[in-house]
Amino acid sequence: MDPFAKFPPEVIALILECCSDFASLDGLLRTSARADEVFRHYYKTITEQIMKNCPIISQGLQYEFRNFIFLESGNFNSASLPELIDGARMTAVVPLSLPSIHSFNAVREAVSTAASIYFAASACLSLLLDRLAVAEPRRVVGPVSAVVEWVVGRWPEPPNEIFHVKPRPLSWCEIYRMHRVLWTLATFYCVHRAANTRWSWSLEELSSFTEQYVDKCWKTWHLEEFQTASECLEAVYPKETAILDHNFPFLVSIPSANKSISQAPLGVVCMARAQEK
Repeated sequence: MDPFAKFPPEVIALILECCSDFASLDGLLRTSARADEVFRHYYKTITEQIMKNCPIISQGLQYEFRNFIFLESGNFNSASLPELIDGARMTAVVPLSLPSIHSFNAVREAVSTAASIYFAASACLSLLLDRLAVAEPRRVVGPVSAVVEWVVGRWPEPPNEIFHVKPRPLSWCEIYRMHRVLWTLATFYCVHRAANTRWSWSLEELSSFTEQYVDKCWKTWHLEEFQTASECLEAVYPKETAILDHNFPFLVSIPSANKSISQAPLGVVCMARAQEK
């Protein structure tokens, strides 16, 4: 039985507005047909409130969220794409609200994508923590100058010893950076999909955009972040992660929220919830 079946729409809308992130909202909408129906009527108010509630989206990633809605809107003009992409690298703060150009379908897709990113980020971070736990890093015993001379090839490898990394909770910055990288990948996927369907781009046009996009990522965030995130996604979701451009294999798709939850390593969902605290 639908737990929201007996509630009036105004009460359901208030409940949905209390969600702390889009993964929670998306889960309720997938679980309850009644909640999904109410969301269709109050989606603007609910979405904007959760943009403010979410500790990740509200701290700068609202630009990526809004851009995604722009791109998913059927009347978006691809000629405005360079300005839209460049704006994501600016420091100017945009409002925690839906963009002027939006539709229900575009907002619903953005909510679903935000939920997918939420669980995918948790899965990637969980994998990295597991790898760190079994790693055996070493540190040099002696002066730092010995390391420098070894690196440049003048001296042999200096004496060293294994040291153990103590477990610690993830910092907010580490979580934020993973979400930021995944939103950038999701934005590229959105452009890639629109270019092949709604915009009718040629292969040359899409290839030119991809090269420019990667160049901007290199100058802004450094490609190591994208390579790490995509490698983690392919390791955790090998059947659901597709390479979008084989010239740049780190440009991959992000699995949908239901795939992210069902295929994520044990403990990822609990870890994701713990990150909210």
